[in-house]
Amino acid sequence: VVGAASLWWFAFARPELGGDLASRVEYFERYATTDRVAFAFCVDLCLYSIWQPFLISAVERDEGLTPDASKFVPFFGLCKWLQTSSGLKLFDKR
Repeated sequence: VVGAASLWWFAFARPELGGDLASRVEYFERYATTDRVAFAFCVDLCLYSIWQPFLISAVERDEGLTPDASKFVPFFGLCKWLQTSSGLKLFDKR
């Protein structure tokens, strides 16, 4: 919910303050290329998006869980995987 709300807020909320979508994307591009912390955060997002399927596959293999295709969708796939039976079985072992 938080991730979807963040994307919605970035794209549509408060146009009188942030402008239209094109100006917001332009600002984000400029910000991400001039601020080192923002750039590092974007790089981390990209790297985790690449590694997410491998990490979830390792957990599924080690725990004997059924493979789920949602692991290939960055961020939202992880949220779905954690909320479905595959991810929830990890918490039942406590």
